[in-house]
Amino acid sequence: MSTLTRAELTDRLDRFLAALPARDRGPAGFAADARYTENGVALPLGEGLWATADELGAYRHDFLDPVSGQAACFATVREGQTRSIFAARIKLADEAITGGGVGMARRELGGGGPCRIGVSA
Repeated sequence: MSTLTRAELTDRLDRFLAALPARDRGPAGFAADARYTENGVALPLGEGLWATADELGAYRHDFLDPVSGQAACFATVREGQTRSIFAARIKLADEAITGGGVGMARRELGGGGPCRIGVSA
């Protein structure tokens, strides 16, 4: 397994996040046997946030670990008229995403609240 640089991890995280509102997981570069979870529940790729994300928000804070081949972030997303914050993580091996997960803080689940992170006027 080769070690990915911080720039390569950032690029892969960019591709993963861009794939969500595009509803197209292909460009993200998932391995054939990749595993995806949302709020701790295993889902097929293309379900969950993949089906509801309309636009990424302006807020994003990345966490990159070249040694373990993982990248994560806190970011915001718009689903319809609702804006929420979420955490995402991807794990890479041989330059393919072997695992990914999202933890959503949707208002109806007790998250979001009055938070206006990434909301433009």
